[in-house]
Formats: sequence, C-alpha cells, structure tokens
Amino acid sequence: MNSGSILFVDDEENILKSLTRHLHFSDFRILTALSGSKALDILEKEEIDIVISDFRMPEMDGIKLLKQVRNKYPEINRIILSGFIDRTIVLESLVSGVASTFLAKPWDDEELEDKIKSLLLLRKKLKEKNVLKELSNITTFPTRKDIINKITSTINEENALEKIVNLIEKDVFLSARILQIANSALWEKKGISSIRDAMKKLEINIIKDILINLPAEDNLNDISGNREYQKILKRSVIMEKLLPHFAKYFLKTTAHHDFPSIGLIYKTGEIIKERYLRDKDISVPEIGGMFLELWNMPGILVESALYYQNPQSAKGENKDLIVILNYLDNLISNIDAEKDRKLFDRIYLQDIEDEEINKIALYFQDKYGTKIG
Repeated sequence: MNSGSILFVDDEENILKSLTRHLHFSDFRILTALSGSKALDILEKEEIDIVISDFRMPEMDGIKLLKQVRNKYPEINRIILSGFIDRTIVLESLVSGVASTFLAKPWDDEELEDKIKSLLLLRKKLKEKNVLKELSNITTFPTRKDIINKITSTINEENALEKIVNLIEKDVFLSARILQIANSALWEKKGISSIRDAMKKLEINIIKDILINLPAEDNLNDISGNREYQKILKRSVIMEKLLPHFAKYFLKTTAHHDFPSIGLIYKTGEIIKERYLRDKDISVPEIGGMFLELWNMPGILVESALYYQNPQSAKGENKDLIVILNYLDNLISNIDAEKDRKLFDRIYLQDIEDEEINKIALYFQDKYGTKIG
C-alpha cells in the first residue's frame, strides 16, 4: 500500500530516471513528466499529493506550472527542485505561496526521501482533521504597512541590522515569512530559529525582495476586526521580549541574542484558528504545529506551538524551555493588576532597551514567582 503519489517534472529524462531509481523502494508512487503541459495532463487524470518541479524548462517553466497547480489544485503541495538559482524568482514563488519549499540540485537522496515522507505523513494528519484544503490555501499572511515602510526607510542606513530586527519582531506574520525563507535550501545553514540569526544569513537585497512581494495592511485592526485576534498578536510580541529573560532566570541560559523566536511563533495555531478555522473541531496546538511543519520551520518552533498548552507532553532537550513558555503564557494571560498591564503595554508599544526589559522581567519573577504555570 503506497502512502501517496508524487509527480516529478523535469525536461531532462536522465534526471527523472535518476529520481525514480533512487526512490524506487519507497512506499509512495512515483509519476514523471517531461514538460509542464504533460504534468497538467497527468494531474487531470491522477490523484497527486505532491508536485516537485524543475525551474528551467522550455515552453512552460516550473514557476508557471506551479502557479497553475496552485490555482487548479490548491491542496496539492508544491516544491521546486532545481540547480538554477535566481534568488529573486525563488523568493517570489515562496512569498506568494506558489511553492512551499525550494530544494537544490544536486539533491541528497536520503534528505529528499525524508522530506517527501514527512510531508505525506503531515498530509495524512491534515486529512484526518479535515483541514488539508484550508491550511494548504494559507499561502501568505498580511503584514503591517507601517512596519514595511519603517524597514524600507531604515534598510540602507549604516548598522541597520539591530533596528530591522526590532521592527520585524513587532510583526508576527513577517517574522514567520522571514524564518520560512531563511530555512529554505537557498542557504546552506538550516534549523534557523531566531530572527536575528535569519537576518545574518539574508542579504539586504533579499529583505527588499521579500518586502516587495508581501501583502500589506494599512492598519493592524483591518486584518480581522476581531479584538481577540488583536490580543493574540499583542501577547506574541510581549512573549518574544520577555521569554529570553525568563529562560535566563529559570534555566540559566546565556545565549540571549540568538535566542529562538518562540514568542512570535508559538501562537500560530490561535491566529489561524481565529482567522480561518473557527468552525473546525481541531485543537489550537495541532493547527499551529502542523502549519509550522508545513512551512519547514525548525523543530523548536514546531514543538513550542504544539506543546505550549501542555508542556509535559514535550520530550527531549526543548521540554524545559517549553515549560517556561507555558508558565509565562499563563502569566501574561492572567495578570489583572493595572500597573502590570501597563508594563505589558509598554513592552508592546515602545522600543525598550534590553536592560530595561530585563528589569521588568525580574519584577514579574519577584512578584509572582512560580504561582502561575
């Protein structure tokens, strides 16, 4: 019994033969097409789970093909596998949702097979929860126009990295997109989990290309018009600022500047549930974990979204950090004192120096200890 069907598209027959040979003993069905038009013919007749296409092909290139696949069969996962790298074009395809992943030629057989298997397993879970179509259709999130404008005006300044990182960390959706792109095969290093680390890898021109292709909203309130939705976004930004300090206090961590951007990402499930899946009977952590896996996020970010409400279910080296995440999430959600709420507002609305945030974190730790969590 096969676990799914994969359609490889490449104008070089030897490439298709090599792929078929290396994946011959896998538990999924392999179909091949030598052109975009032949691929579309196959898609009309066969039930396909994943399309993996080369970029450079005559008549219809891979981007044009995957655009048609997205429009006609949005639930099919789309991957670019190519030795030709025009970063501007690849970025446009990732940011616009034409493809969810870019893999480079020459490929690693084991890595490619593992990627296909994990994606097929994820598709199975999404089908069981009856959310495959909905999550596959979420190809992009709107980004605050004021943030984009501030980054654009800052980007050419000398030593602009710190300012840009601080601006990106105010926008949950932009942060998710930056991390998705930083973890693509366009760059050798993978497992990038912090905005700061991502910005070290991405060139200024890459950031400009990302901003050009992002949909923007004039005002955060226009995104949903829902107060609960706004509350989720606000808490995510506050968590991003406070969590490294709490981790330092409880876990004695020292690597603060490259701390994973967990705070910005862990409520992904709540955001998607509120915006797209209000009528679906599926838990928030499941939505978040599966969506971040679909976007190729590192394990620490996937696990944080999956287990932040139930940290005891987490396993491995990230469990202690997720316990702290759960503690602080409860703290942020349950504090009623007016003075403390104003401190949260200050963290959210103002550019506060790291030293001052540390003082605020210590204040909360001294006041509340471990009573909440």
